Amino acid sequence: MLKKKKKQNFLYHTHYVPLYHYLTFTVMAVLIIGASYNLFTGKQENSLINFLFLLLVLTVISVSFHNRSFALKVQDRAIRAEESLRYYILTGKQLDQNITIYQLIALRFAEDDEFVKLVEETIKGNLTPLQIKKRIINWRPDYYRA
Repeated sequence: MLKKKKKQNFLYHTHYVPLYHYLTFTVMAVLIIGASYNLFTGKQENSLINFLFLLLVLTVISVSFHNRSFALKVQDRAIRAEESLRYYILTGKQLDQNITIYQLIALRFAEDDEFVKLVEETIKGNLTPLQIKKRIINWRPDYYRA
């Protein structure tokens, strides 16, 4: 059975993955604190092992953050391509290259009937992503954001 997705709007459009955003961050914090405590209060003869354990914890955390940032960077490129194509289909013109990726990420929530107008307002007024999202009347959901 398919799970019904909650309707997205300005107040509800962020995407949280509880196991990643809450559990993983909590475990990372506990590991850093525990490894640091062990390094600074442990026995002198175990200091190399304690240091290596702290280094391992920091490496795993670094890999975790980088994996997430790489996935988001690829998704941002896909959003730029999709929204550029959508703008071209709707107007027959290329999208202004001065629009930032963060502005495009916000603009993707606008339905076609207000998308072009919002793009023009964004270019003219250099709107922030928050300002763009607040101007959207007909919200186009994005359930696939990583």
